[in-house]
Amino acid sequence: MSLNTSNIQSLNRVDEQAVTDRIADTELPPRLQSVAEAYDEQVGKRDPFFWQWMYASMHRTRLSTVPSEHHETVDVLKTLGGMYDTIVDDIVDAVGEPQHLDTVARIALEDIDNPESELSASDRTVEAHLRFALRVWTAFESMLESAPREEQFRPLLEFDIRQILMSMRYTLLVAANPAMTNLEEGLGYQSHNLIHFLNADIDMMYSTAFDRADIGQLRRLIWDGQQLHRMINWIATWERELFEGDFSSGVFALALREGIVDSEQLNRIRNGGGDPDAVRDAITDHAVDQRLLEEWERRYAETFETASQIQTNSVDVVDYAIGVREVCRDTLAVKGDV
Repeated sequence: MSLNTSNIQSLNRVDEQAVTDRIADTELPPRLQSVAEAYDEQVGKRDPFFWQWMYASMHRTRLSTVPSEHHETVDVLKTLGGMYDTIVDDIVDAVGEPQHLDTVARIALEDIDNPESELSASDRTVEAHLRFALRVWTAFESMLESAPREEQFRPLLEFDIRQILMSMRYTLLVAANPAMTNLEEGLGYQSHNLIHFLNADIDMMYSTAFDRADIGQLRRLIWDGQQLHRMINWIATWERELFEGDFSSGVFALALREGIVDSEQLNRIRNGGGDPDAVRDAITDHAVDQRLLEEWERRYAETFETASQIQTNSVDVVDYAIGVREVCRDTLAVKGDV
């Protein structure tokens, strides 16, 4: 199956208002709404639109093997997983200290005997984040118990959670050392916090028809799809992140590589000085984000072609590849809101 190039080009011509309105009209299921309201009360960094966008995106890459009676369940579970991922990201942004990642890792990967002692912190912001992480993960685990194949795919899920946490550690490292930013490492590490692998693990747990022989081919394709989503997320958020002093985006990596900006400029901004407007103008004048979008187009065409050639027994990998494009389209349409 060949990809029509016009399908790729339409990514940048989407009706942004229509996408935004559709997401804004999305109603969260009650069990998600209560958690989103708790976030607003305890942490309050993200606009409610963010959770609507997340939930509305989950069906795009839902595996074809998930029976219809489990569709809402897996989408809710994946959104809870996304909330956990988000709170870890918030911790990184709020305090920039790696020791707190050890605590959120324990919440997901170990039994905590005494949450009160584990989650108390001198910084109230950190403590609020940690307590919310525990609430989200507790809700996640209680729902996951109903998955027919939870035990079979639990090792994959735990492995992929560790990759999400590793991604956050890499972000902290880049924040302290902007000069180390590069496209290759950024794609390899940072893509994991877009949780495509975690989402697939959940889908497989609820897919009685999924053939375990398809795992390798599926994960090979998810590796590409997750990186494609990361590239679009970079393009959508780099301007906001510039003024936040976050230079982990591949837009900055490409600008550094080509001498459009230098690491000293970024260090000055990170330390509260510098001229972020000058960096933004230099990146825009050289169309760095548009060139990254062109690279995305090339990579997506290759990924789609790969998906069309993969032979699987149970899961429709072309359907997954199409879903990746739809997620990327919506991400680009809402830009800085995600």
